[in-house]
Amino acid sequence: MWTGAYALTQWPHREELYSRPVLREGWFDAWLGGWVPPPALVTGLLVVLLAAAATVAAGRGGRAGRVTTAALFGLLVGLEASTPRAYAELAALQWLFVALAPSGPSGPRWAARLLMLQLSAVYVFAGLSKLFEGTAWWSGRRWCWCSARRTRASTCCRRGCR
Repeated sequence: MWTGAYALTQWPHREELYSRPVLREGWFDAWLGGWVPPPALVTGLLVVLLAAAATVAAGRGGRAGRVTTAALFGLLVGLEASTPRAYAELAALQWLFVALAPSGPSGPRWAARLLMLQLSAVYVFAGLSKLFEGTAWWSGRRWCWCSARRTRASTCCRRGCR
């Protein structure tokens, strides 16, 4: 569902995001040698991605639907003019895992559990960061541990952490 929402947010801006020949730093730009995808191609890819993501969300299509969605999502993320943001990179990696994971009762249980662990790791470590860093994640203040007491990073780093 999030992939569909992501594609829908790209829809009104598809010309700026994919078809402008300036300031291109995307994943595939070095390989494409300055080629810029036409807006009609991007529109078609977005439509097919939305259909494939809807098929996977509805539980139809099996592995072919997952592989198609993963490939289209990865292609669109790679064709963007800017470098991918955190969501796009994480979602591309997750779609790769989902596409390659065994499915149905014939698939091993450990593979599904490993996939669940991988997909939840980002949330676990974000929570741990918020717990152990205190308010630094919100306020931007950095803390370091010096001489077994907690001090501000500016004070600590001036003295040097040892």
